[in-house]
Parts: sequence; structure tokens; C-alpha cells
Amino acid sequence: MDAACDAVFAEYIGIAYDDSRLEMDEWTVDEAGWRDGGRTLVCLVLDPAEPLLDHALQSSRR
Repeated sequence: MDAACDAVFAEYIGIAYDDSRLEMDEWTVDEAGWRDGGRTLVCLVLDPAEPLLDHALQSSRR
């Protein structure tokens, strides 16, 4: 995982990724997008126990 996502995961969820049952993924631009100046990184938090999540996980400490 990207170190930037690890840092914001702990801030958003309330515990470190390694201590959480949640999963994390990331989206970023591809090589061509990077060459064109794209620098966006999107960090995703997923709960494997709730595949159809309908609420925010912020401060959930899961």
C-alpha cells in the first residue's frame, strides 16, 4: 500500500491499518496520466464484512 494511504487511514478510521479488520485499496493515474501531469491518489477503505456498505467508516475504529 502507498504510505500516504496508510497515514490517512489511521486519521480517518482511528486506528492503524495493521490493527484494523478493514481493507484498503488505492487508485491512481496510470503511467500515461502521470506523464500528462496527473497526480491524484484515491485511497479506498472497504469492510469485507459489509460488501454493500451504506455508511461512512470514519472514526469507526474497526
